[in-house]
Amino acid sequence: MFEAIYTETGIGLAAVQIGKLLRIAVVDLMNKPTETKNIEDRKNPMVLINPVILETSKEQTEVEEGNLSIPNEKVFVRRPEKIRVEYLDIDGKKQQLKASGLLARCIQHEMEQMDGTVILDYKTICKK
Repeated sequence: MFEAIYTETGIGLAAVQIGKLLRIAVVDLMNKPTETKNIEDRKNPMVLINPVILETSKEQTEVEEGNLSIPNEKVFVRRPEKIRVEYLDIDGKKQQLKASGLLARCIQHEMEQMDGTVILDYKTICKK
């Protein structure tokens, strides 16, 4: 899964996007195009297995999102700005994380894909 996001310069991917019906997401916010050509300088991988959102903030933001499975398509999506999520890490240890901003958005995005929702589902309900 990381190979897919590093090849495409994505920041997240749900297992379902590569044909695996598993509740697993990988996230790496460092994987953005930068001056450095060395991909190792851009890696900070995170694995979330069976993630569950325990809390969301009332504060929401609407930001344009893309999706590796739907190239060249961007849609504005409104999401809670902050979340608290529980998940198993790559070693099977239970973790909790308070996330905000882009990390919170990415986790919510990947979890929605696990449930069958993609950004195009927002196209008719979000303003541009």
